[in-house]
Amino acid sequence: MSMYFFTYRGATEARKGAAALRNSGVPARIDRSPVQLSRSGCGYGLWIVPQKAERAAEILRREAPYERSYRMDRGGFREAPL
Repeated sequence: MSMYFFTYRGATEARKGAAALRNSGVPARIDRSPVQLSRSGCGYGLWIVPQKAERAAEILRREAPYERSYRMDRGGFREAPL
């Protein structure tokens, strides 16, 4: 199953994004950034199902801007600007 991952520098920003999504009815899960996506060995992000990714991006751009978005599938991660 594929998923989208929106990256943030820290947990506080990721929590703010998760709250904005929750308030808009979009489910999200906070997690540490996977090693493949973490430039400095740290960071957090939000996992989003593909069906909600576009809506999540709209909400996050407005209320809790993220750094980058990636799509994860069997082939690994690839940047997926939304």
